[in-house]
Amino acid sequence: MAHRKSLTRAAKQRRIAHFLAQPLQAAAPGQSATLTGLQKADLEARTVGRVVFPWDADYDTDRQ
Repeated sequence: MAHRKSLTRAAKQRRIAHFLAQPLQAAAPGQSATLTGLQKADLEARTVGRVVFPWDADYDTDRQ
């Protein structure tokens, strides 16, 4: 019997793919270093649940 991915698992894999597709960029002058897309994808893949960053649109509701 074939198993389908849950909606949560599929969403997680889409977020990981999105992070991996991000170009490398240096931190802006006067700002601390940022995470690379590869680092974000790795963090998301190793975390149970969803990683929410301060620049995410739903950050304020998700962090509570």
